[in-house]
Parts: sequence; structure tokens; C-alpha cells
Amino acid sequence: MVVALQKMVAEGARLPAERRLSETLGANRYVVRQAIQSLRDEGVLALPRRPRPAVWRHDHVVQNTSPPELWEMRLAIEPRLVWLAGLNGTPGELAQIRELHEAADPDRFERDLDVAFHRAIAAASHNRLAAYLVGRLTEITLDPGFLIRQPPLTRETGHRHHGDIVTALLKRQPAVAEKVMITHLRAISMWARGLNVTEKP
Repeated sequence: MVVALQKMVAEGARLPAERRLSETLGANRYVVRQAIQSLRDEGVLALPRRPRPAVWRHDHVVQNTSPPELWEMRLAIEPRLVWLAGLNGTPGELAQIRELHEAADPDRFERDLDVAFHRAIAAASHNRLAAYLVGRLTEITLDPGFLIRQPPLTRETGHRHHGDIVTALLKRQPAVAEKVMITHLRAISMWARGLNVTEKP
């Protein structure tokens, strides 16, 4: 069996599938498989080339993700995290969230403070994997290549939503905080689609 396969390889033939070889050579597929493996072990037959997996780097994500897609993903994750933050957040973590909100200008969107606010909520959830994912998602919102694809900012900043979230967290009302976060992120999702909303990021 091995000799027959060696001859085929030496003649430059491309070995067919195991099933076809088994039929052609009149041998059990297990025997054919063992013979092929022997030739590979001896270096006579090269291992099959496997396609390299696609590398989904940050720049690929930025290039291939639209603003609506990003906000859909955040809407799927962050309401649950703010609910968890209302249950699990320590007094110090909730105070930090409040301080980040108070540092923001009600009439001017400050992207860095907004990102810090949402990351602080994710950290207060005490779900480290989710906090990591929110960190990666918010990194996209800071990327210049992504920012140029978003609609122009308006005067509305979502500041009121943030304030309502803080109030609910401090009162340990996770369900209320979750509801406000849904409203907040839905408004941003609509804005990302170029629709008129009363609040924007």
C-alpha cells in the first residue's frame, strides 16, 4: 500500500480522497489512512495546508463596524451591567460614577468622560469579562477612523440620562437604572442612524 502511494506521489499525481483511494486500490480506508500517515511521517507526503484563521484586529473591527452596529451591541450588554452595578457596586464605585457624571458639562459632549462613565459602570458590575468587552467597545468609539463615520453631534448630550442612572444606582434601584440605560442607548442608536432624537451621546 505504501509503495503504491509512493509511486503515485513520485509520478506527480495528486492523491485523491481516502474513499477514492480505497476503491482504486481495493483496500480498507483505515489501511489507506495509515499508509498516508506513514508517508507524511517520512516526509514523502506534505501535510495538507490549512487555511490561516482571519486575524480580527482592532483596525479590522473599526473598518468593518458601522456606528449602528456598535450601539446595537452596547444596547445588548450595558443595560444588564448597570443592573448588576446597582446590586454589586461598592459605595466607592458608585461614588466614582457620580463624580464622573458631575464632572461632565451638561451642554457639551465630552467623549473621554462619557467613556469613563460607562466603563466605571461596567467595573461596578463586578463581571470582569463584561467589563473587558465594554472596554473594547468603547475603544472603538474613540478611534478617529470610526468617529468620522458618525453623524454630527448636536447640543443634546444625554447628560440627563446619566444623571437618572446615577440617582437610581445610589438608591440601589437596579431595575430603574437598567430601564434608563435602555432609553439612553436606544436614543444613541437612533442618532447613529441619522434619526432625530431628543437625546444623543
